[in-house]
Amino acid sequence: MTPETDKSTHYFFQQARHTSEGDHSIAEAAYRVLCRAFDEDREMITAQAREIERDPSAPMLPLAMDAAVVRFRRLVADMVAAESGASVGPAVGRREPVSASAGS
Repeated sequence: MTPETDKSTHYFFQQARHTSEGDHSIAEAAYRVLCRAFDEDREMITAQAREIERDPSAPMLPLAMDAAVVRFRRLVADMVAAESGASVGPAVGRREPVSASAGS
């Protein structure tokens, strides 16, 4: 994903395939599935963006599936804080979702 503006992003995706020359049915089927999944993702991400824009101060709902991105954001925030000499502390008040099952 490549940010375009503060409210838009270019999203690129690619799917490799290994099949015999001339048989493109597998590639075409995979492409259709990827496009369907991408459209579903776009619909959800657009709805989330509208909700965030409607009330930016509203907390995110905790979801276990977000554990990896939450940990990553914490690590980056901690590294930035360490470089600036600040302390990050707990995730209270942060915008990203936090899950009880995500751990620290």
